[in-house]
Amino acid sequence: MFKNNVWKMVLVLFVISLLIGMAVPSYAANAGSKLRRGLANFATGWVEIPIAMDKSIKESNPVFGVIVGGIKGTVKGIVRTASGLFDTVTFPIPPYEKTWLNPEFIGQPTK
Repeated sequence: MFKNNVWKMVLVLFVISLLIGMAVPSYAANAGSKLRRGLANFATGWVEIPIAMDKSIKESNPVFGVIVGGIKGTVKGIVRTASGLFDTVTFPIPPYEKTWLNPEFIGQPTK
C-alpha cells in the first residue's frame, strides 16, 4: 500500500516539474538539454568499456589491453551512468550546463 502511494507521489511531482518546465520556454530548453544529456549518458555508459579496451589494446599488447582497459572502462562507465542518472533525476533543477564528464557525450572529442 505504501509503495503505491510513494510511486504516485513521485509521478505527480514529475508531471508537475514537466509542466513547470514547459511554462517557461528558456527554462524548458535548458532543462530539456540536461534531460537529453542525462538519458543519453545513462543509456550509453556501458559503451565506455569497449572503447577503453580498444584504446588500451592499441597502446600495448592485447592481454594487457583487455584487462586494464576493461577495468578503466568499467570505472568510466560507472561514472558516466551515475552522471546520466543524476542529470535525469535533477533535470528541472539548475545548473543546466555543468556536467561531471569530459566529453559530455560518448563519441565527442575530449575538450
